[in-house]
Amino acid sequence: MNESDDQLHPRSPRRHGILSPSAGRAVRSIMTITVLSSIGKAIGFIVPFLVAAWYGVDKTTDAVFFAYGFVLTITWFIAPVFESVIVPALVERRSKGLEIRSFVLALFILASLIVGALSFTALGLLQPFLSTATAFDPETRQLLGTIVLEIIPLIFLITWSSLLTGCLNAINLFNLPAVALIARSVVTVAAIASLRHSAGIHAIAWGYVAGEMIRFLMVAVGAARNHLIVFTKPPAFDPGIRLFMTTVSIQTAGMILQELNPMIDKIMSSWLPSGSVSILHYAERLNLIPITFFSSGLVVVLLSRWSQAYRCESTAVFKTRVLRNTGLVAIGLIPVVILIWGVSPWIMQCLFRSSTMGAHELVRIRIAWLCYLLGLVPALIVQLLSRALLITGRLRVLLIGSCLMVLSNVGLNLVLMPAFGVPGLAVSTSLVSMILTLFYLVFFLRSPISIDPTRNPDHRSPDQALIRVPVADP
Repeated sequence: MNESDDQLHPRSPRRHGILSPSAGRAVRSIMTITVLSSIGKAIGFIVPFLVAAWYGVDKTTDAVFFAYGFVLTITWFIAPVFESVIVPALVERRSKGLEIRSFVLALFILASLIVGALSFTALGLLQPFLSTATAFDPETRQLLGTIVLEIIPLIFLITWSSLLTGCLNAINLFNLPAVALIARSVVTVAAIASLRHSAGIHAIAWGYVAGEMIRFLMVAVGAARNHLIVFTKPPAFDPGIRLFMTTVSIQTAGMILQELNPMIDKIMSSWLPSGSVSILHYAERLNLIPITFFSSGLVVVLLSRWSQAYRCESTAVFKTRVLRNTGLVAIGLIPVVILIWGVSPWIMQCLFRSSTMGAHELVRIRIAWLCYLLGLVPALIVQLLSRALLITGRLRVLLIGSCLMVLSNVGLNLVLMPAFGVPGLAVSTSLVSMILTLFYLVFFLRSPISIDPTRNPDHRSPDQALIRVPVADP
Protein backbone atom coordinates (compact mmCIF):
# COMPACT_ATOMS: atom_id res chain seq x y z
CA MET A 1 0.00 0.00 0.00
CA ASN A 2 1.57 3.27 -1.11
CA GLU A 3 1.21 6.76 0.33
CA SER A 4 -1.87 7.57 -1.73
CA ASP A 5 -3.53 4.36 -0.53
CA ASP A 6 -2.90 5.44 3.05
CA GLN A 7 -4.66 8.71 2.37
CA LEU A 8 -7.64 6.93 0.80
CA HIS A 9 -7.86 4.41 3.66
CA PRO A 10 -6.93 6.29 6.86
CA ARG A 11 -8.57 3.67 9.08
CA SER A 12 -6.48 0.76 7.84
CA PRO A 13 -5.92 -1.74 10.71
CA ARG A 14 -2.24 -1.63 9.84
CA ARG A 15 -2.11 1.81 11.48
CA HIS A 16 -3.65 0.90 14.81
CA GLY A 17 -0.74 -0.30 16.90
CA ILE A 18 2.23 1.28 18.46
CA LEU A 19 4.41 -0.46 15.82
CA SER A 20 2.47 0.83 12.78
CA PRO A 21 4.34 3.00 10.26
CA SER A 22 2.67 6.21 11.43
CA ALA A 23 3.71 5.38 14.98
CA GLY A 24 7.41 5.50 14.16
CA ARG A 25 7.60 9.10 15.29
CA ALA A 26 5.77 8.16 18.47
CA VAL A 27 8.27 5.40 19.23
CA ARG A 28 11.18 7.75 18.66
CA SER A 29 9.51 10.37 20.85
CA ILE A 30 8.93 7.84 23.60
CA MET A 31 12.57 6.75 23.53
CA THR A 32 13.90 10.32 23.45
CA ILE A 33 11.63 11.57 26.23
CA THR A 34 12.30 8.48 28.32
CA VAL A 35 16.05 9.06 28.12
CA LEU A 36 15.87 12.81 28.79
CA SER A 37 13.31 12.53 31.57
CA SER A 38 15.19 9.66 33.14
CA ILE A 39 18.38 11.69 33.25
CA GLY A 40 16.63 14.58 34.97
CA LYS A 41 14.68 12.45 37.39
CA ALA A 42 17.65 10.19 38.11
CA ILE A 43 19.53 13.25 39.28
CA GLY A 44 16.51 14.24 41.34
CA PHE A 45 16.33 10.81 42.91
CA ILE A 46 19.80 11.38 44.29
CA VAL A 47 18.42 13.87 46.84
CA PRO A 48 16.92 11.35 49.31
CA PHE A 49 20.09 9.30 49.20
CA LEU A 50 22.22 12.39 49.77
CA VAL A 51 20.04 13.04 52.80
CA ALA A 52 20.59 9.45 53.92
CA ALA A 53 24.35 9.86 53.57
CA TRP A 54 24.48 13.24 55.34
CA TYR A 55 21.77 12.91 58.02
CA GLY A 56 20.94 9.21 58.43
CA VAL A 57 17.51 8.35 59.84
CA ASP A 58 16.13 10.28 62.79
CA LYS A 59 13.27 12.58 63.72
CA THR A 60 14.65 15.50 61.67
CA THR A 61 14.60 13.46 58.46
CA ASP A 62 11.12 12.24 59.43
CA ALA A 63 10.06 15.90 59.66
CA VAL A 64 11.61 16.80 56.29
CA PHE A 65 10.10 13.88 54.39
CA PHE A 66 6.72 14.30 56.06
CA ALA A 67 6.69 18.03 55.21
CA TYR A 68 7.75 17.34 51.64
CA GLY A 69 5.05 14.70 51.28
CA PHE A 70 2.48 17.04 52.82
CA VAL A 71 3.26 19.80 50.32
CA LEU A 72 3.40 17.41 47.36
CA THR A 73 0.04 15.98 48.35
CA ILE A 74 -1.49 19.44 48.06
CA THR A 75 0.31 20.04 44.76
CA TRP A 76 -0.80 16.78 43.23
CA PHE A 77 -4.41 17.65 43.95
CA ILE A 78 -4.32 19.93 40.93
CA ALA A 79 -1.00 19.96 38.98
CA PRO A 80 -1.17 16.54 37.24
CA VAL A 81 -4.85 17.17 36.48
CA PHE A 82 -4.08 20.33 34.55
CA GLU A 83 -1.15 18.67 32.79
CA SER A 84 -3.31 15.74 31.65
CA VAL A 85 -6.65 17.44 30.94
CA ILE A 86 -5.06 20.28 28.94
CA VAL A 87 -3.72 17.85 26.32
CA PRO A 88 -7.02 16.55 24.86
CA ALA A 89 -8.58 20.01 25.39
CA LEU A 90 -5.93 21.78 23.31
CA VAL A 91 -5.94 19.05 20.65
CA GLU A 92 -9.68 19.58 20.26
CA ARG A 93 -9.38 23.37 20.16
CA ARG A 94 -6.61 23.25 17.55
CA SER A 95 -8.55 20.77 15.41
CA LYS A 96 -11.50 23.19 15.43
CA GLY A 97 -9.36 26.30 14.87
CA LEU A 98 -10.29 27.87 18.21
CA GLU A 99 -8.25 30.50 20.09
CA ILE A 100 -5.43 29.17 22.29
CA ARG A 101 -3.30 31.81 24.03
CA SER A 102 -5.98 33.67 25.97
CA PHE A 103 -7.58 30.34 26.90
CA VAL A 104 -4.33 29.05 28.41
CA LEU A 105 -3.68 32.34 30.24
CA ALA A 106 -7.14 32.18 31.83
CA LEU A 107 -6.41 28.64 32.99
CA PHE A 108 -3.04 29.79 34.36
CA ILE A 109 -4.77 32.43 36.49
CA LEU A 110 -7.49 30.03 37.66
CA ALA A 111 -4.88 27.43 38.61
CA SER A 112 -3.01 30.06 40.65
CA LEU A 113 -6.17 30.98 42.54
CA ILE A 114 -7.00 27.36 43.24
CA VAL A 115 -3.58 26.41 44.60
CA GLY A 116 -3.44 29.66 46.57
CA ALA A 117 -6.68 28.76 48.33
CA LEU A 118 -5.44 25.22 48.96
CA SER A 119 -2.15 26.51 50.38
CA PHE A 120 -3.86 28.96 52.74
CA THR A 121 -6.25 26.28 53.98
CA ALA A 122 -3.47 23.73 54.45
CA LEU A 123 -1.34 26.12 56.48
CA GLY A 124 -4.24 26.87 58.78
CA LEU A 125 -4.94 23.20 59.40
CA LEU A 126 -1.34 22.01 59.61
CA GLN A 127 -0.61 22.14 63.34
CA PRO A 128 -4.03 20.81 64.47
CA PHE A 129 -3.60 18.04 61.93
CA LEU A 130 -0.11 17.15 63.17
CA SER A 131 -1.12 17.12 66.83
CA THR A 132 -4.12 14.85 66.28
CA ALA A 133 -3.12 12.58 63.36
CA THR A 134 0.57 11.94 64.06
CA ALA A 135 2.71 10.83 66.99
CA PHE A 136 5.46 13.42 66.44
CA ASP A 137 6.78 15.20 69.53
CA PRO A 138 6.35 19.02 69.84
CA GLU A 139 9.91 19.75 68.70
CA THR A 140 9.47 17.69 65.53
CA ARG A 141 6.11 19.30 64.82
CA GLN A 142 7.64 22.76 65.11
CA LEU A 143 10.47 21.86 62.72
CA LEU A 144 7.99 20.30 60.33
CA GLY A 145 5.88 23.49 60.29
CA THR A 146 8.94 25.61 59.51
CA ILE A 147 9.96 23.39 56.62
CA VAL A 148 6.44 23.46 55.19
CA LEU A 149 6.57 27.27 55.11
CA GLU A 150 9.93 27.16 53.32
CA ILE A 151 8.82 24.65 50.71
CA ILE A 152 5.27 25.81 50.05
CA PRO A 153 6.21 27.91 46.96
CA LEU A 154 6.61 24.54 45.25
CA ILE A 155 2.81 24.30 45.12
CA PHE A 156 2.59 27.27 42.75
CA LEU A 157 5.71 26.50 40.74
CA ILE A 158 4.86 22.84 40.10
CA THR A 159 1.28 23.72 39.11
CA TRP A 160 2.41 26.41 36.66
CA SER A 161 5.10 24.14 35.20
CA SER A 162 2.67 21.24 34.82
CA LEU A 163 0.06 23.32 33.02
CA LEU A 164 2.55 24.70 30.52
CA THR A 165 4.17 21.28 30.09
CA GLY A 166 0.79 19.87 29.13
CA CYS A 167 0.38 22.66 26.56
CA LEU A 168 3.73 21.80 24.99
CA ASN A 169 2.91 18.09 24.98
CA ALA A 170 -0.39 18.79 23.19
CA ILE A 171 1.51 20.05 20.16
CA ASN A 172 4.08 17.24 20.34
CA LEU A 173 6.87 19.42 21.74
CA PHE A 174 8.11 16.87 24.26
CA ASN A 175 11.83 17.66 24.41
CA LEU A 176 11.75 21.04 26.14
CA PRO A 177 9.80 19.85 29.22
CA ALA A 178 12.18 16.89 29.50
CA VAL A 179 15.25 19.13 29.32
CA ALA A 180 13.64 21.42 31.91
CA LEU A 181 13.43 18.44 34.27
CA ILE A 182 17.17 17.91 33.89
CA ALA A 183 17.84 21.57 34.67
CA ARG A 184 15.54 21.40 37.71
CA SER A 185 17.32 18.37 39.12
CA VAL A 186 20.80 19.77 38.55
CA VAL A 187 19.92 23.06 40.25
CA THR A 188 18.23 21.24 43.15
CA VAL A 189 21.22 19.01 43.86
CA ALA A 190 23.69 21.87 43.44
CA ALA A 191 21.73 24.13 45.81
CA ILE A 192 21.45 21.48 48.50
CA ALA A 193 25.12 20.57 48.22
CA SER A 194 26.24 24.20 48.50
CA LEU A 195 23.90 25.12 51.36
CA ARG A 196 23.90 21.98 53.52
CA HIS A 197 26.68 23.20 55.82
CA SER A 198 25.24 26.69 56.35
CA ALA A 199 21.51 25.87 56.28
CA GLY A 200 21.50 22.31 57.58
CA ILE A 201 18.33 20.35 56.95
CA HIS A 202 16.62 23.48 55.56
CA ALA A 203 18.88 23.36 52.48
CA ILE A 204 16.66 20.56 51.14
CA ALA A 205 13.59 22.81 51.01
CA TRP A 206 15.49 25.71 49.46
CA GLY A 207 17.05 23.46 46.85
CA TYR A 208 13.72 22.05 45.74
CA VAL A 209 12.26 25.54 45.33
CA ALA A 210 15.26 26.82 43.35
CA GLY A 211 15.16 23.84 40.99
CA GLU A 212 11.44 24.14 40.30
CA MET A 213 11.82 27.86 39.59
CA ILE A 214 14.30 27.06 36.80
CA ARG A 215 11.94 24.48 35.33
CA PHE A 216 9.01 26.92 35.31
CA LEU A 217 11.00 29.65 33.60
CA MET A 218 12.12 27.27 30.86
CA VAL A 219 8.67 25.91 30.00
CA ALA A 220 7.12 29.38 30.27
CA VAL A 221 9.53 30.76 27.68
CA GLY A 222 8.90 27.73 25.45
CA ALA A 223 5.11 28.07 25.68
CA ALA A 224 5.24 31.80 24.92
CA ARG A 225 7.54 31.33 21.93
CA ASN A 226 5.19 28.68 20.49
CA HIS A 227 2.16 30.97 20.84
CA LEU A 228 0.51 28.85 23.53
CA ILE A 229 0.24 31.63 26.11
CA VAL A 230 0.70 35.40 26.23
CA PHE A 231 1.44 37.08 29.56
CA THR A 232 1.11 40.67 28.32
CA LYS A 233 -2.62 40.70 27.47
CA PRO A 234 -5.59 40.16 29.81
CA PRO A 235 -7.47 36.91 29.19
CA ALA A 236 -10.83 37.02 27.44
CA PHE A 237 -13.85 35.03 28.57
CA ASP A 238 -14.11 31.74 26.73
CA PRO A 239 -17.15 29.44 27.04
CA GLY A 240 -14.77 26.47 26.78
CA ILE A 241 -13.22 27.37 30.13
CA ARG A 242 -16.37 26.35 31.97
CA LEU A 243 -16.41 22.90 30.38
CA PHE A 244 -12.67 22.53 30.98
CA MET A 245 -12.99 23.48 34.64
CA THR A 246 -15.87 21.03 35.06
CA THR A 247 -13.59 18.27 33.83
CA VAL A 248 -10.78 19.55 36.03
CA SER A 249 -13.07 19.61 39.08
CA ILE A 250 -14.07 15.98 38.62
CA GLN A 251 -10.50 14.95 37.94
CA THR A 252 -9.24 16.95 40.91
CA ALA A 253 -11.70 15.19 43.19
CA GLY A 254 -10.30 11.90 41.95
CA MET A 255 -6.71 13.07 42.37
CA ILE A 256 -7.43 14.26 45.90
CA LEU A 257 -8.60 10.79 46.76
CA GLN A 258 -5.67 9.10 45.01
CA GLU A 259 -3.01 11.35 46.50
CA LEU A 260 -4.41 10.76 49.97
CA ASN A 261 -2.93 7.27 49.85
CA PRO A 262 0.75 8.28 50.20
CA MET A 263 -0.15 10.62 53.04
CA ILE A 264 -2.30 7.94 54.68
CA ASP A 265 0.64 5.56 54.49
CA LYS A 266 2.96 8.12 56.08
CA ILE A 267 0.45 8.85 58.84
CA MET A 268 0.02 5.18 59.62
CA SER A 269 3.78 4.57 59.47
CA SER A 270 4.21 7.28 62.13
CA TRP A 271 2.40 4.90 64.49
CA LEU A 272 5.27 2.43 64.04
CA PRO A 273 8.70 2.73 65.75
CA SER A 274 10.86 5.82 65.14
CA GLY A 275 12.40 5.94 61.67
CA SER A 276 9.53 4.09 59.98
CA VAL A 277 8.41 7.18 58.03
CA SER A 278 11.91 7.50 56.59
CA ILE A 279 12.09 3.77 55.79
CA LEU A 280 8.80 4.02 53.93
CA HIS A 281 9.94 7.14 52.08
CA TYR A 282 13.20 5.56 50.89
CA ALA A 283 11.34 2.46 49.68
CA GLU A 284 8.79 4.63 47.86
CA ARG A 285 11.56 6.57 46.14
CA LEU A 286 13.24 3.36 45.03
CA ASN A 287 9.94 2.15 43.61
CA LEU A 288 9.44 5.44 41.78
CA ILE A 289 12.67 5.00 39.84
CA PRO A 290 11.35 2.31 37.43
CA ILE A 291 7.84 3.79 37.42
CA THR A 292 9.19 7.19 36.44
CA PHE A 293 11.58 5.73 33.89
CA PHE A 294 8.90 3.86 31.98
CA SER A 295 6.01 6.30 32.42
CA SER A 296 7.90 9.52 31.64
CA GLY A 297 7.97 8.80 27.92
CA LEU A 298 5.05 6.41 27.49
CA VAL A 299 2.33 8.32 29.29
CA VAL A 300 3.28 11.71 27.86
CA VAL A 301 3.50 10.60 24.24
CA LEU A 302 0.57 8.16 24.27
CA LEU A 303 -1.73 10.70 25.92
CA SER A 304 -1.00 13.16 23.11
CA ARG A 305 -1.30 10.63 20.31
CA TRP A 306 -4.37 8.94 21.76
CA SER A 307 -6.02 12.36 22.05
CA GLN A 308 -5.29 12.97 18.37
CA ALA A 309 -6.48 9.48 17.39
CA TYR A 310 -9.71 9.91 19.31
CA ARG A 311 -10.57 12.85 17.05
CA CYS A 312 -10.58 10.70 13.90
CA GLU A 313 -11.11 7.03 14.76
CA SER A 314 -14.12 4.86 15.42
CA THR A 315 -14.83 3.32 18.82
CA ALA A 316 -13.53 -0.13 17.88
CA VAL A 317 -10.36 1.21 16.27
CA PHE A 318 -9.59 3.48 19.22
CA LYS A 319 -10.10 0.68 21.75
CA THR A 320 -7.87 -1.62 19.71
CA ARG A 321 -5.15 1.02 19.66
CA VAL A 322 -5.30 1.53 23.44
CA LEU A 323 -5.43 -2.16 24.33
CA ARG A 324 -2.58 -3.06 21.97
CA ASN A 325 -0.36 -0.30 23.31
CA THR A 326 -1.17 -1.20 26.91
CA GLY A 327 -0.62 -4.92 26.32
CA LEU A 328 2.80 -4.34 24.77
CA VAL A 329 3.80 -2.22 27.77
CA ALA A 330 2.67 -4.89 30.25
CA ILE A 331 4.45 -7.72 28.44
CA GLY A 332 7.66 -5.75 28.18
CA LEU A 333 7.69 -4.79 31.86
CA ILE A 334 7.38 -8.28 33.38
CA PRO A 335 11.01 -9.30 32.68
CA VAL A 336 12.14 -5.86 33.85
CA VAL A 337 10.53 -6.44 37.25
CA ILE A 338 12.22 -9.84 37.51
CA LEU A 339 15.57 -8.25 36.64
CA ILE A 340 15.15 -5.52 39.27
CA TRP A 341 14.38 -8.14 41.90
CA GLY A 342 17.59 -9.95 40.98
CA VAL A 343 19.87 -6.91 41.11
CA SER A 344 18.17 -5.19 44.06
CA PRO A 345 21.00 -6.04 46.54
CA TRP A 346 23.55 -4.43 44.23
CA ILE A 347 21.34 -1.35 43.75
CA MET A 348 20.96 -0.97 47.51
CA GLN A 349 24.70 -1.27 48.00
CA CYS A 350 25.42 1.41 45.38
CA LEU A 351 22.83 3.89 46.61
CA PHE A 352 23.44 3.54 50.34
CA ARG A 353 27.18 2.83 50.34
CA SER A 354 27.98 6.08 52.20
CA SER A 355 24.89 6.03 54.39
CA THR A 356 25.13 6.25 58.16
CA MET A 357 22.22 3.81 58.48
CA GLY A 358 22.82 0.41 59.97
CA ALA A 359 22.37 -2.95 58.26
CA HIS A 360 19.00 -3.48 59.93
CA GLU A 361 17.54 -0.29 58.43
CA LEU A 362 18.89 -1.15 54.98
CA VAL A 363 17.28 -4.59 55.13
CA ARG A 364 13.95 -2.99 56.07
CA ILE A 365 14.17 -0.60 53.12
CA ARG A 366 14.96 -3.40 50.65
CA ILE A 367 12.11 -5.62 51.88
CA ALA A 368 9.61 -2.76 51.59
CA TRP A 369 10.92 -1.89 48.11
CA LEU A 370 10.52 -5.47 46.88
CA CYS A 371 6.95 -5.42 48.16
CA TYR A 372 6.30 -2.25 46.14
CA LEU A 373 7.73 -3.91 43.02
CA LEU A 374 4.90 -6.46 43.09
CA GLY A 375 2.59 -3.70 41.90
CA LEU A 376 4.92 -2.05 39.35
CA VAL A 377 3.24 -3.40 36.20
CA PRO A 378 -0.32 -2.78 37.44
CA ALA A 379 0.62 0.74 38.53
CA LEU A 380 1.82 1.63 35.02
CA ILE A 381 -1.23 0.03 33.40
CA VAL A 382 -3.44 2.10 35.69
CA GLN A 383 -1.71 5.25 34.45
CA LEU A 384 -2.35 4.34 30.81
CA LEU A 385 -5.95 3.21 31.24
CA SER A 386 -6.82 6.29 33.29
CA ARG A 387 -5.57 8.51 30.43
CA ALA A 388 -7.68 6.56 27.94
CA LEU A 389 -10.74 6.96 30.15
CA LEU A 390 -9.98 10.68 30.50
CA ILE A 391 -9.79 11.14 26.73
CA THR A 392 -13.10 9.36 26.22
CA GLY A 393 -14.86 11.34 28.93
CA ARG A 394 -15.36 8.51 31.43
CA LEU A 395 -14.86 10.85 34.36
CA ARG A 396 -17.33 9.13 36.65
CA VAL A 397 -15.43 5.86 36.29
CA LEU A 398 -12.19 7.62 37.26
CA LEU A 399 -13.83 9.18 40.31
CA ILE A 400 -15.30 5.87 41.46
CA GLY A 401 -11.93 4.23 40.90
CA SER A 402 -10.26 6.83 43.11
CA CYS A 403 -12.75 6.13 45.90
CA LEU A 404 -12.11 2.43 45.51
CA MET A 405 -8.36 3.04 45.73
CA VAL A 406 -8.55 4.92 49.03
CA LEU A 407 -10.98 2.53 50.69
CA SER A 408 -8.97 -0.50 49.57
CA ASN A 409 -5.72 1.05 50.75
CA VAL A 410 -7.04 1.91 54.22
CA GLY A 411 -8.61 -1.49 54.66
CA LEU A 412 -5.53 -3.40 53.52
CA ASN A 413 -3.26 -1.19 55.64
CA LEU A 414 -5.27 -1.97 58.75
CA VAL A 415 -4.96 -5.67 58.02
CA LEU A 416 -1.33 -5.86 56.89
CA MET A 417 0.47 -3.15 58.88
CA PRO A 418 0.00 -4.67 62.38
CA ALA A 419 1.47 -7.94 61.18
CA PHE A 420 4.20 -6.81 58.78
CA GLY A 421 4.92 -3.15 59.59
CA VAL A 422 6.27 -0.99 56.74
CA PRO A 423 6.39 -3.93 54.26
CA GLY A 424 2.70 -4.43 54.94
CA LEU A 425 2.01 -0.87 53.79
CA ALA A 426 3.98 -1.56 50.59
CA VAL A 427 2.10 -4.79 49.88
CA SER A 428 -1.15 -2.91 50.39
CA THR A 429 -0.15 -0.37 47.74
CA SER A 430 0.67 -3.15 45.27
CA LEU A 431 -2.63 -4.91 45.84
CA VAL A 432 -4.54 -1.66 45.37
CA SER A 433 -2.86 -1.18 41.97
CA MET A 434 -3.96 -4.66 40.91
CA ILE A 435 -7.53 -4.02 42.01
CA LEU A 436 -7.68 -0.70 40.17
CA THR A 437 -6.22 -2.23 36.99
CA LEU A 438 -9.05 -4.75 36.81
CA PHE A 439 -11.64 -2.08 37.60
CA TYR A 440 -10.49 0.31 34.85
CA LEU A 441 -10.03 -2.49 32.32
CA VAL A 442 -13.55 -3.83 32.81
CA PHE A 443 -15.11 -0.40 32.38
CA PHE A 444 -12.98 0.49 29.37
CA LEU A 445 -13.96 -2.75 27.62
CA ARG A 446 -17.65 -2.78 28.53
CA SER A 447 -18.62 0.88 28.66
CA PRO A 448 -19.63 2.44 25.35
CA ILE A 449 -17.58 5.40 24.14
CA SER A 450 -19.63 8.29 22.87
CA ILE A 451 -18.27 9.39 19.48
CA ASP A 452 -18.94 12.99 18.51
CA PRO A 453 -20.13 12.87 14.86
CA THR A 454 -18.64 16.31 14.23
CA ARG A 455 -15.18 15.15 15.18
CA ASN A 456 -12.68 15.37 12.33
CA PRO A 457 -15.35 14.99 9.60
CA ASP A 458 -12.73 14.81 6.82
CA HIS A 459 -11.23 11.65 8.42
CA ARG A 460 -7.68 12.91 8.64
CA SER A 461 -4.94 10.91 10.28
CA PRO A 462 -4.08 11.56 13.94
CA ASP A 463 -1.02 13.57 12.90
CA GLN A 464 -3.00 15.68 10.45
CA ALA A 465 -5.78 16.25 12.98
CA LEU A 466 -3.29 18.10 15.15
CA ILE A 467 -0.93 19.83 12.74
CA ARG A 468 -2.82 20.88 9.64
CA VAL A 469 -5.55 23.07 11.08
CA PRO A 470 -4.92 26.80 11.44
CA VAL A 471 -5.22 28.25 14.94
CA ALA A 472 -7.27 31.40 15.39
CA ASP A 473 -5.29 33.65 17.70
CA PRO A 474 -5.69 37.38 18.11
